[in-house]
Amino acid sequence: MIRCVIWLAAAGLACGSERRSEAAHAGIPDRAPPSTSTVDPDSTELRFTSVSAGEEFTCGLAQEGRAYCWGSNEVGQLGDGSKMGELVTRPYAAPVAGGHAFAAISAGDVHVCALTADGQAFCWGYDVNGALGGPGKRSAVPSAVVTDLRFVAVVAGPQRTCGLTRDGVVYCWGRFSLPSAAPGGRPALEPTRLPGEIQFRAVGLGLSHACGLARDSRVYCWGSNEFGELGVRPTGPRRPAPVPVTFPEGAAESFTSVGASPYDSCAVDEAGRGYCWGRDMFGQLGNGRLTSPDEPTPTPTLVAGGHQWRLIRPGDYACGLVVDGEAYCWGLTSAATNLCDGPPPRTCSAEPLPVAGGLRFRDLSVGGGHSCGVTTDGRSYCWGRNDYGQLGNGSREPSAEPTRVLLRLEGAPVRSPP
Repeated sequence: MIRCVIWLAAAGLACGSERRSEAAHAGIPDRAPPSTSTVDPDSTELRFTSVSAGEEFTCGLAQEGRAYCWGSNEVGQLGDGSKMGELVTRPYAAPVAGGHAFAAISAGDVHVCALTADGQAFCWGYDVNGALGGPGKRSAVPSAVVTDLRFVAVVAGPQRTCGLTRDGVVYCWGRFSLPSAAPGGRPALEPTRLPGEIQFRAVGLGLSHACGLARDSRVYCWGSNEFGELGVRPTGPRRPAPVPVTFPEGAAESFTSVGASPYDSCAVDEAGRGYCWGRDMFGQLGNGRLTSPDEPTPTPTLVAGGHQWRLIRPGDYACGLVVDGEAYCWGLTSAATNLCDGPPPRTCSAEPLPVAGGLRFRDLSVGGGHSCGVTTDGRSYCWGRNDYGQLGNGSREPSAEPTRVLLRLEGAPVRSPP
């Protein structure tokens, strides 16, 4: 049986991907991946409540609220207080500094934000365009966002962050966070309220757009619409305020989940049907067909396979959970060689493929070439690219199957060679 493999190192070349990380856009130099290490026998497992995959690293919350991160630490995104300016990587979960008990955590490309139980927001990593919400450009430890606001949810995206208050108001800081009709938007250095009176209960961030699930269970999007990522016509004009997504006939009136990635968006309706729209370079809309990379798809299309979805996490590749917790992925993969145009090796799938291992997940996150999930018994597994130890399994070898995240009990950070 064909299994879903998220391996961007090969897939990006074979599919002609020009995807660059936020670190590259921010002027952080490219570098060769570190050498391979082996599993430490003194490592052990952790139990998690949630996990969030960034570009080349991952963070998760343990059951007592302690935050752990693993993978690349080039700009302090692991939050452990280690010296920045050195390429330090950790292929094991390591505790975030400060001793905070967090209730939520979200990893962007090169920064992380988390919430305490009382809703105070802390961020760390690289402060591109004000994404940390504080005065510094980088922080290797959690730093409080400069605001008196308290949030019930937080999401870190490419070069910006948004928080959701108890009364359903969205505040954002960083790139594209100020209301503007200009193509590039404007950055905000402190939390700035989203225009309008719509109350939200969930938000997803793309590169220059965002989507939210309102309290009335309708889906709204705002920002750039170059590739139809807002789900409205005409494409092109930027919408500084939320607009309702235009779903096709047959979709339910109420939705339960929403997500956004750099150039596309997805949502799940109350009947469990998945819809995706925006740019479809690698089949990441999951509708069973491939379109031209420059052809916008502003009308949401039904995700193929007839599955009853619980959530969908979009991206150059996308992954989703069905109601029984089984995970599927599609888009930029190294499997499904019969589903992509162009000469072999073909590495795209335009329809969902089951993730190997038969695990059942309650949470799922998609990063920059790897995916992670929390199983129903609280164990965290990751799979895909592993150049910087972002799978957290003690090695830097990629894995086509989910591997368990481990905690390193003893020893110094694993460093790359000079």
